[in-house]
Amino acid sequence: MEINWDAPEFNYYEKSTGWFFASIIIAIFLIIFSLVQGNLMFLIFVVIAEILILYWARQIPDMIEYLLDERGLHTGRGLFLPYSLMAGFAIDADHPHDPFFELIIRPAKKFSPDIKILFPAERNEEFREALKTRLKEIDYEESVMERVIKILRF
Repeated sequence: MEINWDAPEFNYYEKSTGWFFASIIIAIFLIIFSLVQGNLMFLIFVVIAEILILYWARQIPDMIEYLLDERGLHTGRGLFLPYSLMAGFAIDADHPHDPFFELIIRPAKKFSPDIKILFPAERNEEFREALKTRLKEIDYEESVMERVIKILRF
């Protein structure tokens, strides 16, 4: 078994001028609120957060090469994750209009975050069948924050 594919680092959504305008308006309201409350720390936090949001919203993802073989998952960036460090996997195919689905890998270590990797949506069954031979398929439920990020298309 060997599966090669290229995928973006993350799902990129084109943001309209209105998206940026709404973000700035919300930040202005929060800045006014912090000034009225006399909360300088919150003011600094809002300014830094808005600068980061505007910067990250314009960031285009890099394409990454992946290889899934009998040993584990390899990336074009020299990272390797063997099956022995994986507890299970899930496939997030809840958004069928997206060109890429998410492969969610649950690490064997209890307090490690899930690893999310994009793969071409049309290869969904190929990935599921290949991974089922090595890992158990787990139930995965998006957190509230993940849902908010998808709704905001961030």
